[in-house]
Amino acid sequence: MVLSFGDMGHFDILTSHARYNRKEMDMVISNPKYITIIRNPVKQLESAYSYYSMAKHIGIQTDGDHELQAFLKQPRYYFDNYDYFMKVQSWNGQIFDLGLEHADHLNQTLLRGKIKQIDAEFDLVMINEYFDESLVLLRKQFYWDWEDIVYISKGVRKTTLRHKITPELAAKIQQWNSADVQLYDHFNRTFWGKVAQYGPNFNKDVLYFKELREEITSRCLDMNSHSNPAYDKRVENHKLKPNAPNYCKNMISGTMQYVNWMKFMYVFHRVLLPLTLVCLGCVFMLFLYRRFRRGNGDQYRLLDLDTTDLGSDKTVVPIYSKQNN
Repeated sequence: MVLSFGDMGHFDILTSHARYNRKEMDMVISNPKYITIIRNPVKQLESAYSYYSMAKHIGIQTDGDHELQAFLKQPRYYFDNYDYFMKVQSWNGQIFDLGLEHADHLNQTLLRGKIKQIDAEFDLVMINEYFDESLVLLRKQFYWDWEDIVYISKGVRKTTLRHKITPELAAKIQQWNSADVQLYDHFNRTFWGKVAQYGPNFNKDVLYFKELREEITSRCLDMNSHSNPAYDKRVENHKLKPNAPNYCKNMISGTMQYVNWMKFMYVFHRVLLPLTLVCLGCVFMLFLYRRFRRGNGDQYRLLDLDTTDLGSDKTVVPIYSKQNN
């Protein structure tokens, strides 16, 4: 749940895409826990560059794997001189999302200070390459059940939209995204420290979770059948089995589907529901008023109008006479 609808001034989770700002986020949620996830910077840049079609927006004409190579020949030139879609993700996008401005990425003092701040302020920094292991840590830290973390993979890019990464290209990405490399290296080390603190059952719990996830995926999806929804043709999409349990549909719903549903529920509880209750209250009061008129008010019949002199003014006083029914 994103909102607690019993108290619309209280929020439970701030999720999806949000750039980290501790001061502002603390104003939204009281006493929050902070978690985030980071990814190998080489894989992250290749993914963002392809998924957001940056070469197309920049105007790089080469095809296939050469698009990313062309960008990395002079990345600072493209970054400084072109305004392309999701530009912020093409240069140290992860440390930028965590609050460090692009102008400060080459300042080692500010960079190390930001990484130290993130380490101190976040309860858990998950690692994309160890996603299941990260979720097992998250489950224990938040005292959740297995059902709270089980998932079905979705939004996986098609293989036709992936660039081949050679060692030379990886080195160029690491050089260009050096701030993200330092961020990743730091939390890749601290991550395994948390694993060590988990206790001797960590590997057993991870294995159990993987088996549970595979069981749920097998129960929900027809892996031999693909759908091609109009909203995003860049990712692989599997169809639900005809006899899949109801919870499977929720598990494969996209981020925007949940966001739109939560927005509707928010408007419903904040606007539509109160307005409906007011209207129902008005209708009920009108009903009571009409019942009262029929039961009591109609016993009185207007007889006459008495005009009484009050100085120079005249007051019209209605005179009623009770009728015997």
